[in-house]
Amino acid sequence: MNLKIDIDAVTRVLVGGQWFDVHRDDDSNESTFDLDDSYQFVDSRPRNPLGGRHVGKTTPSLGFKFKDKATGNWVYGPLTALRAVVEDQRLADYLSFLQEAEARDRRT
Repeated sequence: MNLKIDIDAVTRVLVGGQWFDVHRDDDSNESTFDLDDSYQFVDSRPRNPLGGRHVGKTTPSLGFKFKDKATGNWVYGPLTALRAVVEDQRLADYLSFLQEAEARDRRT
């Protein structure tokens, strides 16, 4: 089975048995939900003589992030922690329509 989920149309996310509403950016109205290809923990405290970041021993993996609408906090995690997402199909159709219109405009 192949499910195509438009990440810009994700409105709710189920993580750890709790549903979160995804915040949309106030200026651009874009979803804050995104996938990151190098999710890993870092320690930003200087620990070596040269300063800078000390990266702990973690294995980078595919992860997600979004801004929680209720708290304004950023939520990060490995993709395997996602149990479900809600995609607003009307929004996905609208975004697809806009992309097709932009593509047509570039060709003309």
